[in-house]
Amino acid sequence: MWHCGCIVDSFTLFRIILGDFNFQALQQANRILGPAYFILYVFFVFFILLNMFLAIINDTYSEVKADISTQKSEFEMSDYLKQVQIIFEIFYLYLIVFVQCFQ
Repeated sequence: MWHCGCIVDSFTLFRIILGDFNFQALQQANRILGPAYFILYVFFVFFILLNMFLAIINDTYSEVKADISTQKSEFEMSDYLKQVQIIFEIFYLYLIVFVQCFQ
């Protein structure tokens, strides 16, 4: 049954990615090829996982940047000055009404 062997081998490779491996057994199996294959496997898996992580970060950054560019800035000075002008006009109207009530 070769399917069971593939599952066990895949599980072993996954454990190597997580850092659970027996390097002594690799050296005993073959003094040169065992460590060489191990180092190549770890290097390529690390490279692939790092690229996937950077792709996710880059995609998210692009989405956020696009959302921000379409969003109206709440801190524009002209909007702030318009709001302050409206507040002063309302205050001025209340002041006029208040003065007229006491005349």
